[in-house]
Amino acid sequence: MPQRFRKRRRPSDDTSVAHALTFSTFRRQPFLKGDRACEWLADAVVAGRSKHGFELWAFVFMPEHVHLVIYPRSRDFALRRVLSSSHWKFWSAWV
Repeated sequence: MPQRFRKRRRPSDDTSVAHALTFSTFRRQPFLKGDRACEWLADAVVAGRSKHGFELWAFVFMPEHVHLVIYPRSRDFALRRVLSSSHWKFWSAWV
């Protein structure tokens, strides 16, 4: 079977536009099927919102992926920091 490659885009730190983020769970497993996992993820997003200075405009938690629309509030906004911080906090709570 041929190996599938994911499309990747360089994160932009533009503070004048909203950022639409989509990410999947490990091997697209339905880890977010239960309420507890969604609560942990929501807590991680709220913590990231205050820590990294962004507004959460919209979100959707599906069993195997997540959509977020965030808008930067501070000039020192760095999308890479947001992504690495939120993933670590959520997955450390999961384990």
